[in-house]
Amino acid sequence: MRPPGPPLDAELKKIFSSGEVISPDDADIHPLFMRHLAAYRFCIPYCVGQKVLDVGSGEGYGSYLLSEVAAEVTGVEFNKALVRYAQTRYGHPRLHFQQGDAGALRFAVHTFDVAVSLQVMEHIPDYLRYLYEIHRVLKPGGLAIIITPNRKTMLASINPYHFKEFSPQEFDRALSKVFRHYELRGLYGSPAYLKLKEAEQRYAKKILALDPLRLRRILPRPLLGVFYRLGFFLVNRKTDRREKALETPITEADFYVERGDMDQALELIGIGRKEEG
Repeated sequence: MRPPGPPLDAELKKIFSSGEVISPDDADIHPLFMRHLAAYRFCIPYCVGQKVLDVGSGEGYGSYLLSEVAAEVTGVEFNKALVRYAQTRYGHPRLHFQQGDAGALRFAVHTFDVAVSLQVMEHIPDYLRYLYEIHRVLKPGGLAIIITPNRKTMLASINPYHFKEFSPQEFDRALSKVFRHYELRGLYGSPAYLKLKEAEQRYAKKILALDPLRLRRILPRPLLGVFYRLGFFLVNRKTDRREKALETPITEADFYVERGDMDQALELIGIGRKEEG
């Protein structure tokens, strides 16, 4: 059970309405939050009794979930306002949050047993440096779990917060440059979720059709952010209405992880192990 969040100031309201950060309290994005929560839930068995690093901890709900089983969890987030929010909301003796850069982690080599990083890699300009940093701070034999959306099952993105979205093949190549030992899995959705997602993408395409010349591709990033926030609000409000029409709301049980057809996965999962010695 998550503790209630503190009141949001203007800066936090802007952050949570931007589409860049997931909030568990936003009913309009409930299906998307369940998808993200299922991804964190997948990480739990690997974190039992371990010293864990959560790179890109965002609002903090995932780090809090992992702290229920881990010996210690450190959440690192670039945005200082989110760090303060997480520190206030998720007080736990085994959980700590700090501001930091995913591409320049302020930890010594061989610090953590497990490092997780969910829906972060696509936000990083130098994603190889980010992977090398995660590898560096792991203890010998330590485990990294990297999860990123699958470009092949996404609508053509205009997300101004994503520098690069990965296909399974691109994700595989990136991991192979850093981890000698790794495996790939995918996170998949139930028929009910996929039906909702298809309707969401159809509606999003209608919004994008209002820009037939694709001028959005040449907009400055701040202006594109305004366009994206409006689209994010409209699409998710519509999705929320569709979900309420379902007999059963979308839950974590609508998502599962397996070694299936990676081209059909919603999320790409890389599990890398640092070599011993």
